Amino acid sequence: MATKGWRRLGYLVALLAALGYGTGWVFVKWVYSLGVGPMQQLSVRYLLAIPLAWALLFALQRGKLQVSRRSLPALAGVGLFIAATETFLSLALARLDASLVSVLFYTYPVFVSVAAVIVFSESLNRFRAASLMLIVFGSVLVAQLNPFGALRVDGLGLVLTFLGALSAGSFALLAQSIGDKNGPFTMGAFSLTVAAVPLMASSPPTFLFDGSLSGEALLALALLSVFCTVMPVFSFVAAVRMVGASNAAIAVSLEPVVAVVSAFFILGERMALLQILGMSGIIAAVVLLQFQPRKSPQLAGSNAPVE
Repeated sequence: MATKGWRRLGYLVALLAALGYGTGWVFVKWVYSLGVGPMQQLSVRYLLAIPLAWALLFALQRGKLQVSRRSLPALAGVGLFIAATETFLSLALARLDASLVSVLFYTYPVFVSVAAVIVFSESLNRFRAASLMLIVFGSVLVAQLNPFGALRVDGLGLVLTFLGALSAGSFALLAQSIGDKNGPFTMGAFSLTVAAVPLMASSPPTFLFDGSLSGEALLALALLSVFCTVMPVFSFVAAVRMVGASNAAIAVSLEPVVAVVSAFFILGERMALLQILGMSGIIAAVVLLQFQPRKSPQLAGSNAPVE
């Protein structure tokens, strides 16, 4: 497959990840309304994700695993970064306004791009720089953050949010660094399994067997696990291999756009004019990526087929 077509496919795969992550907010609200707590939903969705991820892996790769033994510690690190990101954001949301957490978290593509320049010698060209600026300002508008209004700011909450952004960026960079040695679907299955361990340890899912969960809650958790956990993680690690960590992170930043649109159509929440302008800015950021120099990013495996 030609490099140009491969890059386009990589961005489409990244957008699939954004779709899964973005609609996750709607599913989580549904789960919360059924009496399931934040850490409970994390432990259950990742528990359910394990067999699904491995079944999908063996189906897609016909029972073959592409994994380097030397990269097993790094694969474990990817999973731990996923678990850390989920935990930090859940704790931060308990201390800060959701709009502030959202804006601060979506600065992680900035961290990824800067780190990619230092670690992988990628170039921070004018198109990528403009994309990063549009993402930051677009996310502010989508979240309707008013810099002149009163805002309850908690110091620990800010630290937790930045730690969540740092974990998300580290996950992307670590996935890129081992992407040429491991199949993307193998990486997804391993990382989801590792991520489930600390999440289930923090909130053991024993309540699954005591009859406290309704059938609707179990259905909601299953859908959350399939479409908002396994699908986006598999899609994102594949996109990182195809277009690089920084480009994939920028493309996946369409997540807040998906979240706002989903809330509008499913939950009946209205979109303000500034939110629409912010979404337009984020979409423009992704479009700008198409005008970058066509040199493939290092360690992204741009010319190799997805396993």
